[in-house]
Amino acid sequence: MEQALIILLVEDETTYAQLLELFLLDYGHQIHKAHNLADAQQLLENKFDLLITDMNLPDGDGNQLVQLAREKWPDLAVIFMTGYMNNVKISNKIDQENKTFFFKKPFSLKQLLEGISLITQQPHCE
Repeated sequence: MEQALIILLVEDETTYAQLLELFLLDYGHQIHKAHNLADAQQLLENKFDLLITDMNLPDGDGNQLVQLAREKWPDLAVIFMTGYMNNVKISNKIDQENKTFFFKKPFSLKQLLEGISLITQQPHCE
C-alpha cells in the first residue's frame, strides 16, 4: 500500500473537484480543496506533498499558484490539469526532474494514480 499523501487540490469545476477528492480519499490521501487561486494561497501555510491544480482558475492560473507554493516548498510535486493543451502532440507530459506532470483533460483516474506515483516516487497500487 502506498503512503498517504497530503494533497492540495485546486479545481474550479465543483463536480470535477468532488470526483477527484473522493477518488483520492479512497486511496487514503488527505485532501485540502480550493476552487480558486485566492483560497489556495491561504492554504499554502500548510505543508503539502502534492499540489494538483487546474491551469485556468477564475482569478488567476495554476502557474502563479505553483510559483508561490514552490517559494515556500521548493521540492513540492505538482500535477497540472488542463483542457487547453491543443498545441501539445502528446496528451500527457512529465518532467520528473522538476517533479511536474501535465494532464490534458479528460484523463483517466488510473492515469492520475500513475502520475502521482511517478512524481512522488511512491509505489502505484490499484
